[in-house]
Amino acid sequence: MQQLRTSRDERSSLQWHDSRAHWLLKAIHSCPMVVSSVDRSHVAPLLSQVLGKPITAEKIPKLWIFLVALSAILVGVTQADAEVTDAETQRLKTILGQFMPAKSDLIQVVRLLIRGVGQTKLHQNLSDLGKLTDELSTSERLLLCAFGCELATADGSIDKTEQKYLHAVSDRLQIPRSLFTVLEQSFIKQPVSDIAAVTELRCLLAPSHFQVLDPVFANAANQLLEKLPQASQAQNQSSSGQLKFEGLAQDQIQRRRIEACCRELTELINSIEHESFDQALSEIAQLTEKVRSQSFRVAVVGEFSQGKSTLLNALLGEKIQPTRVIPCSGTITVLRYGERKRVICRYRDGSEAEISAQDYQEKAAISIEAALNHRDVALSDSAIEEIIYEHPGLQLCRSGVEVIDSPGLNEHPERTRITQKLLQSADAVIFLVNATRPLTQSERELLISLKTQLNAKADEPAENLFVLVNFVDLLREEQDREQVRQLVKNFVCEGGLILQENRLFFISAQSALDVILKAEHNEYLEMLQQFTQSLEQFLTVEKGEIKHRQNKRAIDQIAEQISIALSQTQENIALSVAAKLDILEKLGEASGYCGRLQAQIQTEISTKLPEVRSRASNSLGKDLEQRITEEARSWSSTETEKSKIIKDFSERFQADTQKIAEAWTKEIIVEQILSSSIKSINANLYEMIHQFQESAESIDKGTGSQLVRQLSLNVERVAPGFKLNVATEDVDLFDTLFRSGIGGGIGLGAGGVLAGGAALAVTSIAFFPVVLTGAAIAGIAVGGAALGTAISSALGFFTPPDQDDIKKEVLQKGFEQFKTQNLESQWIAAIEKLTQNLFEQRLQIARIVTDRYITSLNSLLSESDANSSLTVEAAQAKKQRYEKHLADLKVFRSQLQSV
Repeated sequence: MQQLRTSRDERSSLQWHDSRAHWLLKAIHSCPMVVSSVDRSHVAPLLSQVLGKPITAEKIPKLWIFLVALSAILVGVTQADAEVTDAETQRLKTILGQFMPAKSDLIQVVRLLIRGVGQTKLHQNLSDLGKLTDELSTSERLLLCAFGCELATADGSIDKTEQKYLHAVSDRLQIPRSLFTVLEQSFIKQPVSDIAAVTELRCLLAPSHFQVLDPVFANAANQLLEKLPQASQAQNQSSSGQLKFEGLAQDQIQRRRIEACCRELTELINSIEHESFDQALSEIAQLTEKVRSQSFRVAVVGEFSQGKSTLLNALLGEKIQPTRVIPCSGTITVLRYGERKRVICRYRDGSEAEISAQDYQEKAAISIEAALNHRDVALSDSAIEEIIYEHPGLQLCRSGVEVIDSPGLNEHPERTRITQKLLQSADAVIFLVNATRPLTQSERELLISLKTQLNAKADEPAENLFVLVNFVDLLREEQDREQVRQLVKNFVCEGGLILQENRLFFISAQSALDVILKAEHNEYLEMLQQFTQSLEQFLTVEKGEIKHRQNKRAIDQIAEQISIALSQTQENIALSVAAKLDILEKLGEASGYCGRLQAQIQTEISTKLPEVRSRASNSLGKDLEQRITEEARSWSSTETEKSKIIKDFSERFQADTQKIAEAWTKEIIVEQILSSSIKSINANLYEMIHQFQESAESIDKGTGSQLVRQLSLNVERVAPGFKLNVATEDVDLFDTLFRSGIGGGIGLGAGGVLAGGAALAVTSIAFFPVVLTGAAIAGIAVGGAALGTAISSALGFFTPPDQDDIKKEVLQKGFEQFKTQNLESQWIAAIEKLTQNLFEQRLQIARIVTDRYITSLNSLLSESDANSSLTVEAAQAKKQRYEKHLADLKVFRSQLQSV
């Protein structure tokens, strides 16, 4: 990590022994010319104004940037509440005095700094303060905020105006609010519960980060550390709720360590002189934000009245979700950690507004009257897309978990669409079953559907599906409980729906919530704890560790990229005229390869898209109707009431419609129409990369450059698992590499160079070369969810329940819905989008690999031109600097592996 680097010459040149009031100015102006490796021309005018004398950028030690910034923050704190107490004055003098030489006139120096800050209003101009501190490391900026917080709490409390000022300062200095909150709580001796923040804070303020400057800074940091709690103390001070999530807290600590590594690498890259790594800095910035905001998403789903809201209240330790005995949850609610309680309502038109907690209880539910009489209308008329509830005291959410409370799966079709949508981003899914009526036919079908959506492989269970059987307290006899256990176990475990028995639990959410709110204990709390421990183990070990490894690998790849570039530059390569001409020729060839591939892809799109559109328009509707009618022969219902039989068959109709549409798309569109084109493009894409490899090897042999290493790294970052040196004629092998590389790992979808790009915001189906899985086809399910209610309402409920007759009526009404709601055109539009994605993803990969290869060639030419004008001494100095940077990067990469 970049430190407060003040060279020995810089420090010795400051006349520490001068004790007069103008000591500071004389110290600076008596410095011999010490040329800094960092351009400080942008802060020279500002420091000149503060100190009252012109100062040249070359003679500004980083130490004085820190001291002037510290003075500004301290002045800002004292003036925030328009009242300067004796305690604040004495503490300000003490803080600044730590960094002054023993023989200086402390009072005069402090007055000089404070007067200069006051005259320039630097403490009020946070933009200038930010510019002044931009080159400081995260640890150094955190130290500034810590001293400001120490001054603000000099009297044992913190004034609101001082707190507001320090929040603004910490935001401008890019200090996470969670870290500043720990500082506040520590100085005013409040309990600290954020274990992860305490760990990160102590890591950043470790004295080793300040040794390069002067021992006095290390001592100051050490004194601050003594005022902070240990992580173990923070854990003991945490919420008294009886559900603990220590594993998740440790996962948060690991995430913050990785985030700190991102910042450290950013500072290392910024410290490299005369090199532009804008692309790498952009990538590490995106990765930093991804790591910072990363959380686990847990969705709670099931039919209505299964206790979803009560379960969430028990997990969160507070009555957050509205609960009623009738189905009333009308929208998705996302529960997550926030620094204050607030509720955000997001509407379907894209707008959002903060609402009160009382409004939340109303908006998260539909009215009792609507729920009883015309629930469908109330739900379809709702303009709310989702409600986000943020709360600082929800222990589960503090540990990096977002909980999504979904509408009942068996309610309005809009609920089904929403739930299917949220499953795509869920890390884990909790399905609730009612112990008093376990596993109805519709629940069994819902569970099978969930398993399929979470894991498209028909013969494998879903590893992230948890089944909770609620209301076991209502089963008074042990015999009844055992029968329910065996019934559910046979279906979900032996039936291959869930991975293993530690995904099945029997609970009473209400009984557990009752004792949690009273801080008591009973057997139902133990049952809930067994579930939370299993969920926590899955999230942290089976999900969290994978995410951490992926993020660390992405960081290391960026560091490796910088190291390769520095190693090549360090060699001071001077190209011959012939070598330059060869590289220029290779530049033209690279552009040509990509251009030809782009032309092929555009031709395939223009040729295949009309064919896909025509085939879907002519065959999709008829084929679906024929296949659904055939599938309906196997429909049956155990119900005896006509209304319930209609409901069962309506659900089967929409489920089969989705399944058959997916199968039709795979069989007809992909395998029959697109397969050969995709294989051809795959082969040509690999041929292009192979040609880049050959040209890079040729240049490396003649110049000593490292183009092959750069190419290999860039290709791997786009498609992890893809390797060079594979025979180009082995198309089938290439398809395998292409599929495994792009479909998984840390590439396009999980932190690679394409992650986060709006142009690539498609499901994994867009990366699958030939074979498609049913659940992965984006958008194909838009129609099936809109059929259920209209079918049921269109049929009567008073004729005898002849299942064959009901089946015919459901099919008839369903096909009518299919036509009147224009669902066929929606499916066709989704299929067209899928077709475009299959081609355009490959084009995007070709462009990225080509652009980066061309950048490497141009960089080699630029470095050669720059090296040709260097003197022997300058070349040697440059080599030494890069040796130091390479050594720093090597240490960083080594330490990263142990994080």
